[in-house]
Amino acid sequence: MQSDIRHLHVTKPSFLTNFLETIGAAKPFPYLTATAISGLDTTDKVKWGRYIALYQLECYSSHSRDFAKNDYFEPEKSPGFFAGGNKMYTIEGKEIYTLNMTMDEETGFGKWTEDEFKNAIRFGQVPNNQQALWYPMIPYSNLTDAEASAIFAYLKSVPVIQNKVERKFSE
Repeated sequence: MQSDIRHLHVTKPSFLTNFLETIGAAKPFPYLTATAISGLDTTDKVKWGRYIALYQLECYSSHSRDFAKNDYFEPEKSPGFFAGGNKMYTIEGKEIYTLNMTMDEETGFGKWTEDEFKNAIRFGQVPNNQQALWYPMIPYSNLTDAEASAIFAYLKSVPVIQNKVERKFSE
């Protein structure tokens, strides 16, 4: 019988990474130095939802103010964190801006129930029973009910930002 002990080694940057960092084309990324990685605690809904929203699905990346200004090392420091307004494009090439996902009651998800949020993120069904426009985002139908609930719990902990996002398309 094989041992269940995993032998981890220290990660080192590749030749290409070293080269890009040397010429200034990339900032150095921190590399793992620990010999083990702890498991994810799914009993804390807010922490679990944070992990899913920030590191698994990277929702903040699109739903913050601007891709170019996102802080990928400390996502919460991204300007307009989860407040939407990031310019994206529909499949037809028209501009559309991402929604404010903070719990602002006037411009965000503050009036949504947890079930409304889960239906929107998993099935594309928004609270007014209209099909949501998703592209470039698609419904995450593979999320479990518990995962969607954890994301909602996390979003409730995110600082509220009032940011009215105009959803009509550019011509």
